[in-house]
Amino acid sequence: MAEKHIVPNLRGTAIGKGIIIANTFVGVGRTTPWADEENPPAPSSTDTTLEELIIYKRPNRLTFVTNDDNGELTILGDKYRALTLEEARDIQSRLVLIQTTFSTADFGGPVDYRQIGVFTYVVPTAGNESKSILLPSEIEDPGLIIHLTNRSPYYCYANHGETINLLIAF
Repeated sequence: MAEKHIVPNLRGTAIGKGIIIANTFVGVGRTTPWADEENPPAPSSTDTTLEELIIYKRPNRLTFVTNDDNGELTILGDKYRALTLEEARDIQSRLVLIQTTFSTADFGGPVDYRQIGVFTYVVPTAGNESKSILLPSEIEDPGLIIHLTNRSPYYCYANHGETINLLIAF
């Protein structure tokens, strides 16, 4: 029997929606200095976790975006506009913005870190499901890593913070 199939081009938007609804967290880790702090090693495609996990935090903003010269978001000099799910479906968006702000209050004091990771399908331990910040002891399953960055250290001290904007393309 002959069959003909089509894979709708909306599969990218389906992946993005999965990221948005999949209990996504941004984690930071690695307090130990790199051998060369100004030239951290490239992450490996086999890495599944952060070294020396400090915390996981829910993103402040998790949304589809599209390039737009009049957009309200500027990331690395380019302008983007946030989309509703319906708009993302209509234009078959393949970009998700994951925006997270870290401050010393999140860590309970000053800290420096060298790794950033985005994890989906995170399972907090019982009683911690609604928390926006998870310590390593509050994570039952760290989830699936979809992004990892090794970088020079960021020193998060009093009156300092960092907003991380990650565009995930699929």
